[in-house]
Amino acid sequence: MRHNSFRTALGGILSALSITFMFLGGVFPFAEYVGPALASICVLIFKEEFGAKPTVIMYVAVSLLALLVSPSIESSLIFIAFFGWYPIIKNLIETKIKKPLSLIVKLAVVNVSILSLYYVLLNVLKLPSLEEDLAGGPWIITVLIVLYNITFLLFDRLLTIIAYYYRNILRKKLIR
Repeated sequence: MRHNSFRTALGGILSALSITFMFLGGVFPFAEYVGPALASICVLIFKEEFGAKPTVIMYVAVSLLALLVSPSIESSLIFIAFFGWYPIIKNLIETKIKKPLSLIVKLAVVNVSILSLYYVLLNVLKLPSLEEDLAGGPWIITVLIVLYNITFLLFDRLLTIIAYYYRNILRKKLIR
């Protein structure tokens, strides 16, 4: 019984913190990507504690609430399209696929999800602000893709460090 109540309480706290990050990511224009990234750290911590299956429920709950609460639809969709579910599958990719190939798979995953997201944002939702940002031509899109990949590699490394820190240092201090 204690385990279930602890899971529920921690899930509620981390979900609320994720929604707060998502809300702040929509309020501050410079934080449109930072909010979903910080929310994904909450997903990672929950996954480290309870595994992938319960974390999927948390991801779905945060995704739905982010769509309702966040002032930025783009920020919410960035979380839904990538930042929310990537911490759940990250360890699976790293353990099931050998090192050089896992990097290629991770880059393919991020590129497919980001390109799909921007296809939806531009062609389905038709966000005028995004169309203005990308109006500079194909070279801007190429530069953005390169920057997304570099940022993703840094983010992936950061998630690895945070997972290690949580598992080996912070968890021992917080959960007794």
